Amino acid sequence: MARDQAVESPPRYRIAPGAFLTWRGEDPVVAHVDRPFEQFEISADLAGLFTRLSRWHSIGEIVQALDLEGSQRADVAAALSLFHDAGILLRSDAFAEDHPPLREAAFEAQRTVHSCADLNRTDPAFVELYTRLSDATLTSPQLAYALRSALVHLAETDTRGDVVECGVWRGGSMALAAITLQELGDCGRDLWLFDTFGWFWENAGLQDGFVLAEPAEEAPLVAAGDTRRESSKSAGTSQDEVRALITDTGYPPSKVRLVPGMVQETIPENAPERIALLRLDTDLYESTMHELRHLYPRLVPGGVLIIDDYGKLSGATRAVDEYFSAMKRAPLLHRVDTQGRVGVKPT
Repeated sequence: MARDQAVESPPRYRIAPGAFLTWRGEDPVVAHVDRPFEQFEISADLAGLFTRLSRWHSIGEIVQALDLEGSQRADVAAALSLFHDAGILLRSDAFAEDHPPLREAAFEAQRTVHSCADLNRTDPAFVELYTRLSDATLTSPQLAYALRSALVHLAETDTRGDVVECGVWRGGSMALAAITLQELGDCGRDLWLFDTFGWFWENAGLQDGFVLAEPAEEAPLVAAGDTRRESSKSAGTSQDEVRALITDTGYPPSKVRLVPGMVQETIPENAPERIALLRLDTDLYESTMHELRHLYPRLVPGGVLIIDDYGKLSGATRAVDEYFSAMKRAPLLHRVDTQGRVGVKPT
């Protein structure tokens, strides 16, 4: 639609490409693959609405089609506006470029333990552990298994050093690490958790976005503390809640170290000197590059590097590629799934 073209009135709505309807328990949920952190529980009436929005419809047509009372018109209008803002619906008076480019849903399709048939058969204990911690992690089962396997490798090879994670969310990955280390009888390592602890993000730059999306012409509108990135995903991310999750596993509380703040401000001053496992999951270019510059040199030879979101998010991917491009003895970064790499630091 040209910018000088007359705006259609009243607005009409249609489901956006990449939007989907699913169920969480018994509750219908709508979301968009470009915004996996924004999921909306809806009523049965609104679930029925989505079966009617494969074509353009006005609010009046929707109210009539759903046989709603007049008093419910405002609720429907508010819901449609909310879903439009979340990218779930297109609106006829909005320019096409207002809708974010569609990512492949395949990125999210693998984020279920049920897609790992080999793990279901060969390591049911891991599947049970991952399922138990699934509400506390956004890490795919493949990358979670890589973390668990890396800890087993470090214990078996007697590779000394601490475990460091940058980008913690609710602490599910480090809870998995704490449980694994206890099973191995290897509780002497300090667990370092670097995060803002509250679902607040750094400013995004031109390098940041989705790998499969078109390059940005201006920085994405995502800033530290931006409420547009806050949602139910912010629940359970406080220092006290994350610490409780880790220590409730039985891991020695004195060995659990939470460092709040932007990593650009807390690293390297608060980081350990010897790191055996370094897990990076802050998504964006600036923080990932900062972590690599200051923490990779402290990763001991034979130590394991895990990078979440490599291959999915352009910021983390570009930072890793740039950092290792000038290094003569860079690690082989092995592809774990569509959004993760793991490597061992050369000796």
